[in-house]
Amino acid sequence: MFGLFGRKPKVSNNPRPDYEALFSSRKDTHRYIYGDRKKTVEILGGEDFIEAWLDSKHTGQVSAIISQEAMAGDVPSLKQMIWLCDLCYNDAENITRDRAEQTKRKKHFMQERISFCQKAIELGLMEHSYTAMASCAKIVQLNDSLDDAATRDALRGAVRYAKMFLESRNTDPGLIEDAKGVLERYGRMDELFGATRTPSEPPALSTVGDIEKLFRTLGAQRAGEVIRAAADAGSVLCQIFMSGAGLNIPAERRPPHVQRETEHYTRLAAESGDPNSQFNLAKLHIAKLDTTKGYWEEADLDNIRQAKRWHRKAAAQGLQSSVEALKNLECFGV
Repeated sequence: MFGLFGRKPKVSNNPRPDYEALFSSRKDTHRYIYGDRKKTVEILGGEDFIEAWLDSKHTGQVSAIISQEAMAGDVPSLKQMIWLCDLCYNDAENITRDRAEQTKRKKHFMQERISFCQKAIELGLMEHSYTAMASCAKIVQLNDSLDDAATRDALRGAVRYAKMFLESRNTDPGLIEDAKGVLERYGRMDELFGATRTPSEPPALSTVGDIEKLFRTLGAQRAGEVIRAAADAGSVLCQIFMSGAGLNIPAERRPPHVQRETEHYTRLAAESGDPNSQFNLAKLHIAKLDTTKGYWEEADLDNIRQAKRWHRKAAAQGLQSSVEALKNLECFGV
């Protein structure tokens, strides 16, 4: 059950470049992989490329380039990073003999995998709801109890993604059976955990006052869990709160997982129609621009286009900050 997807690399007929020299330059690496998008799938799936990438002393830099493209919506890069997280998860026991460190590494790579799956789902690739479900289940299995908040999040994630997969049009009987098994097993665990929650927890959050009361009643950690769950369930107020919690941390001090969560909830609130969140999402896209180069790469251009898109939505609702921002962005010409 939950055989994480492996992949046999495709064989490329292209002449083998000097990968180590290529990988030493971020600009050259990006141009090689993404200069011609028609060749990106073949390059990323090439046996020579994968071998050189994983053996290189610049592995981290190459991975960061592919990861950036993945989170910008490049589908081949998303699939590559989902595969890489699986590979790193399975390789954790070869990196260290310390069990605690192994568990820490495995959790990290499954959490990374879930974030890439979530991006794929946002792009309509619903088959990755199964992959996300399996990744959540593995995080739960790595723990002996539900005392850890991240583990409880994974438990709820397994249930959520199982439901999502079963609502998709996938007809694979084996995968459907897996999803039903997760829903039955982890759904019961989630209900049991829910039965132990504080009775004074409010049934709904509709005002800022409700959120403030929640923090006074439950404390910061438990209140945060409730708000996060409500945001995931579609509460715009809670989406805005989660977005604001991340944006209040200076960008240079935000850990990667906080940055991803901030972007996620800002996007949810923006898609729900909140103009301030649309403005903030546009700013997050602009913040991704690499201004150290003398030219824009495709990922930069995409971020500019996305920023203008969200500013237009906010401006259409009368948000003056976005009206002014659009004027400043006209100079980019995209």
